Amino acid sequence: MSGASIEAEFVATPGVGTAAGQGPGIDLRLRVCAGEVLCVVGPNGAGKSTLLRCIAGLNPIRSGWITVGGRVVDDPERGTWVEPDHRSVGFMFQDHLLFGHMSALDNVAFGLRARGLGRAAARAAAAEHLGRMGLGAETARRPGELSGGQAQRVALARALAPEPEVLLLDEPLAALDAGVRKAVSRDLRTHLDRFGGAVVIVSHDPLDAFLFADRVAVLEEGRITQHGPMAGITARPRTRYVADLVGVNLLAGTGEGHRVRVGTEAVHVADPVSGPSVVIVHPQSIAVHQHRPETSARNVWPVTVTDMSLLGDRVRLVLEGPIDLTAEVTPAAVAELGVVPGDRLWASVKATEVSAYPADPPPTTDHWCG
Repeated sequence: MSGASIEAEFVATPGVGTAAGQGPGIDLRLRVCAGEVLCVVGPNGAGKSTLLRCIAGLNPIRSGWITVGGRVVDDPERGTWVEPDHRSVGFMFQDHLLFGHMSALDNVAFGLRARGLGRAAARAAAAEHLGRMGLGAETARRPGELSGGQAQRVALARALAPEPEVLLLDEPLAALDAGVRKAVSRDLRTHLDRFGGAVVIVSHDPLDAFLFADRVAVLEEGRITQHGPMAGITARPRTRYVADLVGVNLLAGTGEGHRVRVGTEAVHVADPVSGPSVVIVHPQSIAVHQHRPETSARNVWPVTVTDMSLLGDRVRLVLEGPIDLTAEVTPAAVAELGVVPGDRLWASVKATEVSAYPADPPPTTDHWCG
């Protein structure tokens, strides 16, 4: 299958499917090479679906440009606009958008017919694609007669059938229950490996990035705040959203050698840092005590337990104090201390357990994801 890259630099506002003036606009630069899978993750309302709709031509951009395979498909300043059905873009929508009155076969053949292929040829090609998806025996079924996993594969077959140069997937696994998600994700990975063009997947679930992505871009409030391999992003979170995904405490402060000033407090760190800095404290590195501890730990603060919850084999404690933290301790430690919400405790963290690194400058549209 032929493949192409995607390059874009544009500003856009929410379009179809959003209330006028609601949701963030997007302002970014992007490059996805042929054969590469980029996963765009971010919270709900960050602009992820708007990004895909702009590339597909369903949401015109306000300024800038978009190219597919080196061909400009949208550039309002030059008056260039290519209709969605002429962009060679395959789009799998979040809710699949299968035609309920059509069979699986006719759903897949629909895009081929729209591109001028005859009925018999379109149905033959659709049957071939459904066969590749393991749905050769389900061609006559309508969407309402399919399982969630089967409907997802029909939607993917419909996106791939016209042999697009690039592929856009909007939350491809979101509609699936846990029972079928694993099998479907494995099938999707196989089909993506066979696809030769650029692939952009948007998701709010970081697991999708681990499963499919060669590279990840974090989109928050319409702007890319981090990008690169998933391992690099999780190793050095730059924003509260990413830190929450990874499950660590993120503190922003000013480095002063072996300590970082966070508000009025100082956090002691093993490696020196200067200027605007990010401090990462893993919840399992935090110890809690009934009384101020006699310890070698350099970081000790009085805290109040504001919430408790069970997290696997650990208990998560939300601690409020001079520096707010989330700790994860063993149930045995909780029982020994008799911890309940409202308790006043002491928290300690060794400097060697604290990571600190320079904070990136505020994100701009000058960087490339690539």
